[in-house]
Amino acid sequence: MHDELKKQLVDRYIRAYNNFDIEGMLKLLHDDVSFHNISGAEVTVSTSGKEEFFKLADMSKNFFSSREQTPLRRETLDNGNVKLEISFNAVVGMDLPNGLKQGQQLQLQGVSEFAFEDDLIKAITDIS
Repeated sequence: MHDELKKQLVDRYIRAYNNFDIEGMLKLLHDDVSFHNISGAEVTVSTSGKEEFFKLADMSKNFFSSREQTPLRRETLDNGNVKLEISFNAVVGMDLPNGLKQGQQLQLQGVSEFAFEDDLIKAITDIS
């Protein structure tokens, strides 16, 4: 898979994510997609397969009234994965169990790594 197709897939995924377009996100994912969210060196969320990914995305869409991932830096790794440094800005959409309150603004920096197979996104790892 060439780098331009990887860039297009990642850009379309981020655009769909920012627009809460779950169906648009799913169209870009391999059936066996895996997702991992890592915070402070601990895996906080993990899914395996498109159905689990959908359930997580559908459940979490109400966590934010607005959200935007902005790529700051993009790198293609030796293994072919794409690594992005990301700026994440969001407004919390509801009171959450971790103490975040509705209306609270979040600004975070992190890294997202994407792996590919069969011209689709096969794995996503978010690290903050």
